[in-house]
Amino acid sequence: MRRIALLLTGAILSASPSLRLSAQQAPLQGFDDYVRAALKLTGTPGVAIAVVKDDSIVFARGYGFRQMGKPGAVDERTLFAIGSETKAFTTAALAMLVDEGRIGWDDPAARHLKGFQLADPLASRELTVRDMLSHRSGLPGGDELWYGSASSRDDVLYRVRFLEPVWSFRSRFQYQNIMFIGAGEIIPAVAGKSWDAFVAERIFRPLGMTSSNTSVTALEGLPNVATPHERIGGKMRAVPYRNIDNAGPAGSINSNVLDMAQWLRLQLAGGRLGTTELITPVRFDEMHTPQTIVQRSETEAIRYADSHFLAYGLGWYLFDYHDRRVSEHAGGIDGMTADLMLVPEEKLGVVVLTNAGHNSLPWALAYRVLDAFLGRKPIDRVALFYNAFQKIDAQEDSVARQEAVGRRRGTRPTLPLDRYTGVYTDSLHESARVSLEDRKLLLRIGKTVTPWSLEHWHGDLFRGSSLDPAYVAYFGSRWVTFGIGPKGVPTAVEIQGLGRFERKQ
Repeated sequence: MRRIALLLTGAILSASPSLRLSAQQAPLQGFDDYVRAALKLTGTPGVAIAVVKDDSIVFARGYGFRQMGKPGAVDERTLFAIGSETKAFTTAALAMLVDEGRIGWDDPAARHLKGFQLADPLASRELTVRDMLSHRSGLPGGDELWYGSASSRDDVLYRVRFLEPVWSFRSRFQYQNIMFIGAGEIIPAVAGKSWDAFVAERIFRPLGMTSSNTSVTALEGLPNVATPHERIGGKMRAVPYRNIDNAGPAGSINSNVLDMAQWLRLQLAGGRLGTTELITPVRFDEMHTPQTIVQRSETEAIRYADSHFLAYGLGWYLFDYHDRRVSEHAGGIDGMTADLMLVPEEKLGVVVLTNAGHNSLPWALAYRVLDAFLGRKPIDRVALFYNAFQKIDAQEDSVARQEAVGRRRGTRPTLPLDRYTGVYTDSLHESARVSLEDRKLLLRIGKTVTPWSLEHWHGDLFRGSSLDPAYVAYFGSRWVTFGIGPKGVPTAVEIQGLGRFERKQ
């Protein structure tokens, strides 16, 4: 299971509606108890939820704790990472520039990004802003270029030229964070200010999202911040916040549900807040119009089981839910999972933020809210999703056990460990450095901050696992195979999912 409008003044901020619905009143009667039971079943430390209906924040509440085993309770002002929900903010920022005539959705990306290049010459020349925002570049994820890495946004965008496509350009949907990094970097290229500053000035400030920010560095010293948690070794454990400033436009925003409710209001009003228009209706509608058909993965088949179609707009997933059109996006980064759903025909929106990674709870609770306001008999999707994803995890565990059965135990590496050390290179990741420290082989790939340990499996095959548990939770372990040349020394190393690195020294 291994995202020219005038700045608003205080007049708009003071127009923010007050909360007027209790979870003990219809249509959310019994919701409090349901959420608490859901936290217990899934082992999620805390969750915060906000609901907007008819341009009013009708519900905003927190449950559970900011950190497992500690007394601080989650409330509607608790800050969480929203992960890829950030993508819709990036798209909205670009929509403002389209409205101003500074860019066009169908401008080639290379027109605005100096030196931008892809491995496929056609895609390199023809890739548009629209393509970047709708996941149809033909590229695989390539997230190792930025995740857990000291690489800057510029570094990542330079190296993407070495990322080989897995699909033909524009042929199909393939989720791609790096293209959103590139799309975000168009903003400083044409507006003269960073993506971070633009989002803060043109979105956060007008909407009154005073608690929101674009970097974990802004969380330091704040009193009401949720701690990330991951399930490691079968137990839910607190993990550090992951700094993903280098992927900011793809997923680095931190917020709380009160701030996010203002974002919901903007979306449900078609790009307006009160009497002020931040995005024109034409640009707004384009963001919420299907651009790419999504081929459902196993997990998407579970999450969108009630829908007849699944597509991606510009920063939004789009599907139908019982005769209503829904715009949605989830977010996930170390120890945090979030989801947001909009039902424009009902002027209904919900956002769910949790402090547990790899967690289906946000989708389940968002659907519960939709069912309540649509007058549908609720389905216990918490249990449904939990059990379904438990089965998927069990299948993955079974594969791991089968691999262990095939291991030739009692064997030693072909060569003394120090013979495997050295620098191996490739174009995409630059280098794979193997060192011997405390009689253990360590692998450092490119600018990845934390090394991998290499556990001998058999022959010249090793299992590589990052010493960062959260990294492992996202990427798992990788097979690392050394190729031995005729002189009895390694000439290359093949890293599962990353490719072949040739020995340099």
